[in-house]
Amino acid sequence: MKAHSPYDCKESSNVQAFRLLPPSLQHYIRTVQHKIQAEVDEKNAGLFRPTSGFRSETTNRKYGGVIESLHRLGVARDFVPVNGLFDNPPVVDSTWFLVRRSPRCWHIEYRG
Repeated sequence: MKAHSPYDCKESSNVQAFRLLPPSLQHYIRTVQHKIQAEVDEKNAGLFRPTSGFRSETTNRKYGGVIESLHRLGVARDFVPVNGLFDNPPVVDSTWFLVRRSPRCWHIEYRG
């Protein structure tokens, strides 16, 4: 599996905010982001690409994220279909993941 950054969107505020977190929290966020990505890759091979994982407050505001966004905690990841069609959501294990549709992407939250 291709390694992905915990924040995908490489805006400087994301990078800076992530680096300021304690190492244990960085590890937790990387682990959760990897779990979400692995689930999507395993059950939807090649159909979706990630657009956003962990977000700083600045980046979250810039892209219209809600104040209590789970991206700010690192437990949500957004995906867009590679073919551009939003007809079908990503298939994931609903025990561990929740899929929501937004106007621009599929938002997946980790429930673990």
